[in-house]
Amino acid sequence: TKAIEIDPKYAYAFAARGDVKNLLKDYKGAIKDFNKAIELDPKFDYAFTSRGDAKVNLEDYYGAIFDYTKAIELDPKYAYAYASRGDVKDSLKDYKGAIKDFNKAIEIDPKYEWAYVARSSSKLFLKDYKGAIKDLDKAIELDPKYAFAYDERGDVKFFTKDYQGSISDYDKSIEIDPKVAITYSDRGDAKIFLRDLKGALNDFNKSIEIDPEDSTPYTGRAWVKYLTGDFEGAIKDSRKALAFNPNNFSALSTLGSSQYELDQK
Repeated sequence: TKAIEIDPKYAYAFAARGDVKNLLKDYKGAIKDFNKAIELDPKFDYAFTSRGDAKVNLEDYYGAIFDYTKAIELDPKYAYAYASRGDVKDSLKDYKGAIKDFNKAIEIDPKYEWAYVARSSSKLFLKDYKGAIKDLDKAIELDPKYAFAYDERGDVKFFTKDYQGSISDYDKSIEIDPKVAITYSDRGDAKIFLRDLKGALNDFNKSIEIDPEDSTPYTGRAWVKYLTGDFEGAIKDSRKALAFNPNNFSALSTLGSSQYELDQK
């Protein structure tokens, strides 16, 4: 702000303030600053990508695509802009379009580990499981401490019913970063399929301890309680899950099944 007071035409200062507002989750305020930076310097590619990032957080996906595309026009070697546009396309379920953008980002920067992880997600949705695993293997090769890559690889293995393999990857992800709630929940799901219900319950409890407002672990814990005959506990957790996500079909199903079992007693 001080730099802007000294020089009101300093585009970089507006962009820098916009970055801070992005970090503070003031996305609308950030966009105003990026708008000003672009007004002052219409060829400021970084301001376009940063504005695109803010728009993503406001779920203005097509607006974000416009900004990332503009940044690419200004700098055709801007790997981050391609990867970010690909990520938005993935969110819009344009998986093939997303992969094309991730391919370009990787072509520009073959060591761009996040682009490999993001591309794996699009491949997963297209049921290209081998391709997804290959991308995640590469990301982990580039950064052996990339917790999210292990978590994502665990997800792919889960979808291919390699539950023990998925647990091994979730274990590694948790070892690197033990404060990510969803990884415990994911591991709990895999343990259910291996009939390790006690281990699954412990994982769902840990996930809830870290993030008590996420519907997912309550859903998993409800199912464990249903499987172990704790129908009242299953109902309680299902209702908790639905309070955070009213469209949680799995929680709704467990709630109905648990209520039915109680009614039979």
